[in-house]
Amino acid sequence: MTDNHKKDEKVYLSETEERLIQDTDGSYREELLQQLYQEAIRLKALNDKGTSPEDFNKIDHILTGVVAAIEVVEKNWQKHHKKQP
Repeated sequence: MTDNHKKDEKVYLSETEERLIQDTDGSYREELLQQLYQEAIRLKALNDKGTSPEDFNKIDHILTGVVAAIEVVEKNWQKHHKKQP
């Protein structure tokens, strides 16, 4: 297997990661976080109004994934835009 990438060439996992890297003013990060927070609120409201145990578990797992996505977006943006002392 031949590696076609230069040794120092960076390869990103997704278009989202590339856009977060280019997002120097944080507007794209804020857009993503807003969407994720809204989805988390929607999912929590579904569980709060009462669902079957099976649906509760499904929704809870999805909610856990959304919360993890919030962390990933924030950490990824911070990694590329942290202020240098």
